[in-house]
Amino acid sequence: CPDVFEGAAAEVGAFLSVASKGAAVALTARVAMSLHVPEIGTALMILAGVTATFGNFAALAQTNIQRMLAYSTIAHAGYMLMGLCVLNAKGVSAVLYYLAAYLPANLAAFAVVAFVRNRQTPVADAPGSQGLTLNDLRGLVKRSPVLAFALVIALLSLLGLPPLSGFAGKFQVFESVYDAGRHSEMAWAFNSLLAVGVLNTVVSAGYYLRVVRLVVLEEPDGNEPLRTPGAAVLFLALLTLAVVALGVVWNPLERLATAAAKSLQ
Repeated sequence: CPDVFEGAAAEVGAFLSVASKGAAVALTARVAMSLHVPEIGTALMILAGVTATFGNFAALAQTNIQRMLAYSTIAHAGYMLMGLCVLNAKGVSAVLYYLAAYLPANLAAFAVVAFVRNRQTPVADAPGSQGLTLNDLRGLVKRSPVLAFALVIALLSLLGLPPLSGFAGKFQVFESVYDAGRHSEMAWAFNSLLAVGVLNTVVSAGYYLRVVRLVVLEEPDGNEPLRTPGAAVLFLALLTLAVVALGVVWNPLERLATAAAKSLQ
């Protein structure tokens, strides 16, 4: 996954990180809910913890922004599996909300990466280069405030800070795990998984906030401004608005997710 994200265009990475993950999670939910086998929940629980932990710790070591986002998508797949492992409609509903909340934030992050990389193609694609590195985003707020603002909002949402969509999605997933533990003989397992999820969120702050610091607080290596076309500004504005709206107003989408989850029972 990281190799593909690094080598492919950022636009392709954005599609793969959202579309393929959404399809895989939806299929897994349908299979898990239709079989009603407790062992599947246990397997998903283990896989969720391992996936989220691997993704977040691997992302900490990355210097290439697309590889970092690739490991980030792996970590988010782990969070989604946490919601599926409870094997009930509440967990599936939480995961569906998570997917919808994850979509605009991830697309916004990849859109900014694509725009910056396209403007720096000779540098990013030079032989022996590491592609678009984190340092290429240094001082982005002074080169393009629009791109910087969209990227910061997207990363903070992926981290799960309120009042953004990522917080709403992650809260519902964690709440479904907590609720399942209250009504299960395996309360210790669900509580342990919840602790793993919270700790992984703390770990993810290490790489998300590192990028935010580079974008906002550091001085750029060059003073050349990145002119943002009107279409790109509109696209990023819509995505950013969706990130904020889904984090503030939960009810409409939550009702749709609940109805969809109940149809799988």
